[in-house]
Order: sequence, then C-alpha cells, then structure tokens
Amino acid sequence: MSSVKSIELVPRSQATITAELELLARQFPSVRMVNIPVLLRFDRRSWEASALGQASLERAVPHLRAMDFPVEAAAQLASLLQGLGLREALLVRGDSPQDLARPVYSVTSAELIQAPKRAEPGLRLYAVFDPYRRGLRAGIEIAHEKITAGASGPFTQPFFDLRYLEICDDVLPQTDIFWGGSLQF
Repeated sequence: MSSVKSIELVPRSQATITAELELLARQFPSVRMVNIPVLLRFDRRSWEASALGQASLERAVPHLRAMDFPVEAAAQLASLLQGLGLREALLVRGDSPQDLARPVYSVTSAELIQAPKRAEPGLRLYAVFDPYRRGLRAGIEIAHEKITAGASGPFTQPFFDLRYLEICDDVLPQTDIFWGGSLQF
C-alpha cells in the first residue's frame, strides 16, 4: 500500500495560499498533496486555491459543498474542475450558510457524485466519512451509499482515538481512504 502525505490549507487569500505552498515546498518536501476546505467567509474558492496547489504539488483536492450546486449543473462543475487542471475533488454536504440570502440546493453528496461522474468518468470524487455526526453504524451505511454512487473513496473526519480508527478500517469499503487524525501534544 502506498502512502500519501497531505495537508489541509485554508483558502484565506491567494497570497496566503501561495506563501503556504512555498513553505510546504521548503520545509516539508515529502508532502505531495493538499486539500482545500470550503469556508464561505473567505473570497478565495477552494477550487481556485487548489489550482494554485496543483501547479506545485502532485495533487490538490478542493472541497465542494453539495448544497451549493444543483444536480443540473453537474456537467458544468466537471468542466470547471477540468478547466483548472483538477482531476479530483471532495464532496461534502456542507453546513447551512450564515448568509440566508445565499442559494442552497436540496442535493445530497451521493446525488452530486453521480452526475459529474457521468459527465466526466475520469474525475475522482471523494466523499466524507464522519462516524461522529450520526454514529458509527449510520456513518458506515452512508459511506457505502456514497461509494455505490461512484465515490472513489472517503476522506475521514479526524480521529482522536486510534482504536476507533482501526474499527472503522475493518468495516469501510476497500477503496482509497484518506485518514484524518488529530494529535495531542
């Protein structure tokens, strides 16, 4: 099994992403992948920041909020990613925006995974695995649903307990899994 070192960078601005990517290259050359979350309070979109990351790293994975895209726009979403040179993305459900005027769509991650994959079968779309939000059993069922819908694998929420991670490893589908962890010093 190969190992990929990744780090999550927050897209505060183009200047901060550029500086953080330069720092990674200098201080942590073994990191070959970044993933960029969606944070609505910042103007820089995750896919724009990921395009910057893609220029200097092997992989850059933007997070996309399912509720921000109607299923009908899935082909456009696939085109947007391709146009930026991005071959993969993480689809998250997303929390409700603070700005109530912001449009949201009643779309699940599983529904949004299916549509862009039909438009661009080579696109690798990942899904969130969160055993904490609804409990382990529901989390596993939802993960299987997303894999069945076409997800290439899950990105996990950070684990705080290595034994819980091992349990999840035993029951998740055998796909690419990006394990999140939290270290306490």
